[in-house]
Amino acid sequence: MPLIMRWLHIGAAITSVGGLFLLVSVILPSLRAADPEQATLLLRGALRRLWPALWILGAALLLSGFYAAALVRPSMTPTYHLVLGIKLLLSLAFLGTALVAIRPASDAPERLARRLDWARLALIFGVAAVLLSSYLWHLRVG
Repeated sequence: MPLIMRWLHIGAAITSVGGLFLLVSVILPSLRAADPEQATLLLRGALRRLWPALWILGAALLLSGFYAAALVRPSMTPTYHLVLGIKLLLSLAFLGTALVAIRPASDAPERLARRLDWARLALIFGVAAVLLSSYLWHLRVG
């Protein structure tokens, strides 16, 4: 069972952070260059589809992440627990800001830049959480 939960966790992290990267680097900048009315319609449709997907991925991340945290041996160093706590906070910040960035709304085209800012911030949190995950793995096995 731990291997399946690990796959679930890694898959959800890759999908959510990668999807947000696509949104930040390709989709939102492309929509800013499009006709404002057309961009608004396309954005509304895309966000309606992204919203439930991010909730599902977030639930998978939290479920598998707390499962993995419960398996951590008490013998792990204080550094490990500190980094784990920071990673959990960054993960929650990622999910929160990503949900703000993609919440369905009838935004005017001029508010597209604000969504892009929120999505960029979420991406920074997500990448930082992934990098800390790698460091945690190093602390655990090294």
